[in-house]
Amino acid sequence: MVLIPTHDLRDHEGKSKKDSVAPLVIGFVVGGIICTGRETMRLLTKNGYGGILGIGFLLFALVASGCGGGAPAGGATGGGGATPVALKGNPEKGKELFLGTCASCHGPDAKGLPGLGKDLTTSAFVKQQTDAQLLEFIKKGRPATDPANTTGVDMPPKGGNPALTDQDLADIIAFIRTFNPYQP
Repeated sequence: MVLIPTHDLRDHEGKSKKDSVAPLVIGFVVGGIICTGRETMRLLTKNGYGGILGIGFLLFALVASGCGGGAPAGGATGGGGATPVALKGNPEKGKELFLGTCASCHGPDAKGLPGLGKDLTTSAFVKQQTDAQLLEFIKKGRPATDPANTTGVDMPPKGGNPALTDQDLADIIAFIRTFNPYQP
């Protein structure tokens, strides 16, 4: 399982506010146009100020939508404004993704290819990392200049596949854990 921190947007009743941003923005823009009045809007547009007014309303709406709705700092858990979200990886999907991205350096059996990727089946580094730490490591990669890089070859972020999502990476990690489980 991989924990991903996300912003905790909740109202005073504890209900998620993640889906309420778009209606809020639309409401501010439409409300601003209605409150301004058609005649005033016509005059502003005629004089070239309609675009400025529209941008002003949009900026106000964006700032207001990011306010967090009066939730206490740190969210309900009080831990700094982020709540971890657990991603459970699927090892079957992870194997397919591994073969499509990671196998080019780590081999189809994850035993590594000479001069490219390390053997993941016996890697002490993999074994000692939590799933969340592995996720962050894979997302960041490891340049050849990193003193911990023993191959002298870059490990690009996400294995060179920027299309991989956090869920995809969690699936790959779940596959790796089938042969190299976490052992602190």
